[in-house]
Amino acid sequence: MTSEVKSEVFVRKSSGLVREVGLIGGALFNFSNTAPFLAAGQMLPYFIIWANGGNLFLGLLIGTVAGMLMNSVYAHFTSAMPRSGGEYMFLGRTVSPTLGFLVNWVNMATYVFWWMADVIFQTGLIYVFLAFFLPDVTIGWLNLRYGILLVATILMIIQSLLVVLGIRVYLRLQNVLYVFAFAISAVVLIGWISSFANFPQLFNQWALRYLPNEPGAYQKIIQNAVANGFSLNPPESWGLNQTLIMAAIFVTVESPYTAFTSYIAGEIKKAESGLRQHFFVETAALFQGVIFMVFGWAWIKMSGLEFLAALAHSGSLGLPINILFWTDVAPVMGDTIAAIFVLSIFLTWQLPSMAKLTAISRCAFAWSFDRMIPPTFAHVSDRYKTPTYTIFGTTAVAFLCLLLWAVGGDVIWTYIAACVFWGLLNLMIVAMVAVVFPYIRKDMFEVMPLKGRIAGIPILTIISVAGLALCLWTTTAYFTNPAWTASYGVTPTTIGTSVFIYALGLIIPQISRAYWRRKGIDLEMAFKQIPPA
Repeated sequence: MTSEVKSEVFVRKSSGLVREVGLIGGALFNFSNTAPFLAAGQMLPYFIIWANGGNLFLGLLIGTVAGMLMNSVYAHFTSAMPRSGGEYMFLGRTVSPTLGFLVNWVNMATYVFWWMADVIFQTGLIYVFLAFFLPDVTIGWLNLRYGILLVATILMIIQSLLVVLGIRVYLRLQNVLYVFAFAISAVVLIGWISSFANFPQLFNQWALRYLPNEPGAYQKIIQNAVANGFSLNPPESWGLNQTLIMAAIFVTVESPYTAFTSYIAGEIKKAESGLRQHFFVETAALFQGVIFMVFGWAWIKMSGLEFLAALAHSGSLGLPINILFWTDVAPVMGDTIAAIFVLSIFLTWQLPSMAKLTAISRCAFAWSFDRMIPPTFAHVSDRYKTPTYTIFGTTAVAFLCLLLWAVGGDVIWTYIAACVFWGLLNLMIVAMVAVVFPYIRKDMFEVMPLKGRIAGIPILTIISVAGLALCLWTTTAYFTNPAWTASYGVTPTTIGTSVFIYALGLIIPQISRAYWRRKGIDLEMAFKQIPPA
């Protein structure tokens, strides 16, 4: 393709992005994006509440293997098309520009919603941290809606400005924060393990500070729950259905975040290396699974499954503790260690928030570079080498969602609850494309960096079939556990939002094609070549 054609189809002859992410930086980018210590604290309660008759470790193992298989699909495609944009780039260039935009658009919409939710809940962690040192009369405003709006807005602005500074700043911040996080998390883990034998006594002693007339608070919480109808979930089919709940949670909510390097491939050194791409995604997925298993084992072994499930069922008798595992630090190790642990979770939570914004801005940049959205958004700062217009545009959209939450209340969650499932559906779409890709696009498959075969069958096809099968298997948990599925709040309103988001993803490419065709530019030409680096 001539340079004249390229410069006409694309906004310019060079992306303007700089390759700064190395081997370790890319793996840590994916790993830190999962916020494993935070995510374990948020996701393991689902097992406690809904799946305590299953096998936590088997569920996590199934979810980890499924995630690693799906990650391999992303690594194959990204090494073949090492440009920013993720699904937009490799689905759009291999199968269909509309399909590529649709999947990528829906994923980015998901991340906008999650970013908005991030800053709201990060404000809650600020309150939890300060509550160790200050009375509620001083910090209670942090629990009020407009107090949350104020702090969440400040967090959003800080995160946006840090993303503007570029990937290099992110990587340096990531390294510092995770040294801190791993250090304090190791201390907490050791404290939990050392308390296996006497946690009920430690808990009762701690609880006397708040309930001086209740010397057996640990046992009282269980008794109170039993009186309210609580019992552990009985295993069904050796607990397989409940085991799959944990696998489904892991695949749906966590695994997609371990392949975020596909969205920033245009800023990765030697991004065309299939082995490097696999290292980025698979080490992140593996470490994430291990952290879930280790912390889940220590937390449940120490606290007792019956106690945690009873706590989730009927509450804590007014004690400052809940089903999120960081509240189980203070009874064992004291307020100071607990506060430092909460602070580490809050600080490392900034990284996935920034990673979401980074991913959205790079994908929107890729759309703009192909003229799928206005070319203005392909602007890259000469000083910071980042697409500042897409960063600020994304921030504005996320802030609008935040305002809607502040004005409309928690009803906004009923509109966006289904975004939990969008990522899983899109993973399956990518896997289905990868299954047939070596056969329907032999010309492109044969020039991919990774094109091995086993018994004549492309390894990409084998991996994709296995990953798709595991994802479909885990998805059965949504149909065999209706009460758990209902807890996500899937309603006609939620379904309507899903239809609207997907419809926009189908309509925007058609509008763009028609607009540029009138100006004499055929956008189809852009999808027959890889954009300039």
